[in-house]
Amino acid sequence: MAQFKIENKKLSIDIFGVVYEVRKPKFKEILEMEEKLEALPAKGKFLYIQDCLVAFGIPKEVLEELDGSSIVELLEIVNGSKKN
Repeated sequence: MAQFKIENKKLSIDIFGVVYEVRKPKFKEILEMEEKLEALPAKGKFLYIQDCLVAFGIPKEVLEELDGSSIVELLEIVNGSKKN
């Protein structure tokens, strides 16, 4: 039996009263995000962030209803830079 067990994390995030199971980005995805965000213009950054959040498990239709600060907060939660 192993002394430690490492597994990829999932988050339960309540958006507008519906709970979504959202996976955290993998290490390689974080690195890719950093590189792409540096190279993209402002509009491209927002669209790329939206695509990432959809890939992590949040429906696009839900993201389109959030205001800008909620998108930023959501990204911070998923990336682990914001604590409860």
